[in-house]
Amino acid sequence: MLPKETKKGIFLQRTIPVVTFYLEDFLFGIYAEKVMEINKDLDITPVPLSAPYILGIMNLRGQIITVIDLAKKINFK
Repeated sequence: MLPKETKKGIFLQRTIPVVTFYLEDFLFGIYAEKVMEINKDLDITPVPLSAPYILGIMNLRGQIITVIDLAKKINFK
């Protein structure tokens, strides 16, 4: 929640929806409006010679999506 001061000096609070997740013991959050979808048990096809953080690609309702390992992408591991 972010405090917001009104003209009368009264503070209001508004919430910001976020999606939270852990990488090891660290809690991270992303603005919920930036998250398109969360899935489990994906059928991922490896891509030869791709960057180390790319797990592969998947077909999501006819659209090819790149699947990444976020921890590797941000050099967390």
